[in-house]
Amino acid sequence: MASFKLKVLAQPGASRTGVAGWQADELKVRVAAPPEGGRANRALLEYLAGQWGLRPSRIRLLAGQGSRHKLLEAPLEPEAFQRWVGRALEHSSEKKETA
Repeated sequence: MASFKLKVLAQPGASRTGVAGWQADELKVRVAAPPEGGRANRALLEYLAGQWGLRPSRIRLLAGQGSRHKLLEAPLEPEAFQRWVGRALEHSSEKKETA
């Protein structure tokens, strides 16, 4: 399986975890966990792993351990990622409309 790299802009301490959209070339992901003791990083990896059907240990944090700007690598086909992000953004916009 191919390896896929993704730039993520994490927003720790959010009211709920989920995809918020694109900001420049980074996927913005809200994370409910606080940025203390690596909790937000763990929550981010667990959220994405659950969305992608992977174990969190299969997603590597290549850069950005202590930053909001992160570079991740996962064993995911780019086409599968594109389908997922399309659904995630659609779901995100539906929530905004009903709020």
